[in-house]
Amino acid sequence: MQAIITDLAVTIITVLVVVVGAIGSAVLVKGREALKSAKHKDELGIIDIVTERMAGLVEAEFKGAQGEVKLQKALALASDVLARKGIKVSEEEIRAGIEEGVRKLPKEFKFNTTTSIDGNTSVSHDADSIKLMASKAITKSDLK
Repeated sequence: MQAIITDLAVTIITVLVVVVGAIGSAVLVKGREALKSAKHKDELGIIDIVTERMAGLVEAEFKGAQGEVKLQKALALASDVLARKGIKVSEEEIRAGIEEGVRKLPKEFKFNTTTSIDGNTSVSHDADSIKLMASKAITKSDLK
């Protein structure tokens, strides 16, 4: 009788250890997935911030340059910042973020539009808009 009770106790303990181990393993897997998802969302936010700020910075710094020149400069700056942060992202994603940042610029900044006598329209930033762009641009401390 004692042998049966001992065998039963060992079996119950074995089953409990297996069940607790399986539950613990499932919790760890779900926890890792949740952390990975949170990290990915955080990286997406960082990518958005960096690319939008680079679009504003390059727009302010290179206001007379052609669009492709500004785009290439913004791509290089954003790629460098993200690489130093250890965030791996494709050039297409950076380009999309910069284009989104450029798309947002007219909503955030005032533009002076003038039409010359020959009918050509030109757009320029006023001094307050440039100061606002510079204040929203990424700072050297953000790059560390």
